[in-house]
Order: sequence, then structure tokens, then C-alpha cells
Amino acid sequence: EYGYYLCYIWANNETVREALHVRK
Repeated sequence: EYGYYLCYIWANNETVREALHVRK
């Protein structure tokens, strides 16, 4: 799914992870 694909890319983007404070 397109949304899932974006989430995957964003989750692997250090800058976005910093911005969204994503922790995996």
C-alpha cells in the first residue's frame, strides 16, 4: 500500500525520525 510504503521510507529516514521522535 502507498501509505505503508511512505511509512517505511519515513521510518528509515533519520531526519524524519528525529522530527517525529520515532523509536523502533
